[in-house]
Amino acid sequence: MRIVSLLPAATDILVALGLGDALVGHSHLCDAPEGGEVVTAAQPPGAAEHSAWRVDWDAVATLQPDLILTRAMSGHAPIAGALVGIDLPVGGTAFGLEATGLDGMLESIQAIAGECGAREAGQRVAEDLRGRIDEMAERSAMTRHKPVVVVLEDFATPMAAGLWVPEQVRLAGGTATLVDEGGPSAVVTWEDVASVQPELFLAMPRAGDVLTSLQALMALGARDDLRWMWRDIPAAYLSQIYALDARLFSGPSPRLVDGIAVLAGLLHPDVFPAPLAAYALRP
Repeated sequence: MRIVSLLPAATDILVALGLGDALVGHSHLCDAPEGGEVVTAAQPPGAAEHSAWRVDWDAVATLQPDLILTRAMSGHAPIAGALVGIDLPVGGTAFGLEATGLDGMLESIQAIAGECGAREAGQRVAEDLRGRIDEMAERSAMTRHKPVVVVLEDFATPMAAGLWVPEQVRLAGGTATLVDEGGPSAVVTWEDVASVQPELFLAMPRAGDVLTSLQALMALGARDDLRWMWRDIPAAYLSQIYALDARLFSGPSPRLVDGIAVLAGLLHPDVFPAPLAAYALRP
């Protein structure tokens, strides 16, 4: 089978299923095995396309893929099932991932596995991930205090991270704020952030590694117009402000489970291992 992935989360799923060798093309942000062709480039903000990137469809067509994986079209109405059949300007079967939570991510893994003739691998990977999720949730449920958490994915206009991120926070033993589980990321104000009195303030600009997030967080901390907020929120005087590797939170892939582990280590260091510096850093 020949597969093109236009979504890093889909590539992560394929690699977890042991199907990395089937990838003949992938996006420029995918952590893909060597050998596949890069078929995307950065997309101008606001462009409407199934991929978040500008796709070289001629290159995709040349690869003659049997299967193309991307995201569900923005604004697509949710339907039953983990994958949405979509029309793309090349041959081959195309699906968009539409998961908005961890259950949907696990369903996507099994659905992709089924499309690739790897149902047993899909079931095994999903069960292993579900076991990790349940084990962390059981341990965090026994903690007495559930710290209030704010997670921001943009700072120019502050945006609170949505979809699966509030669920990750809850499963790690925290109290998510500003966005409901499964809801889209939401534009908020700095007054909104201060009003919920976060005990943990987390920064993870989209698709950035921990150093990218740290640079953005330090620039935020240097703004004179926000000094009032840092004086007001508990996270500042508790020294509970962190930059995160956004790749553990930005797509419906197995990495979301690693993201729960990072959050749990920050929220309850007496119960869970501290996260590696590659995933979370203080400014």
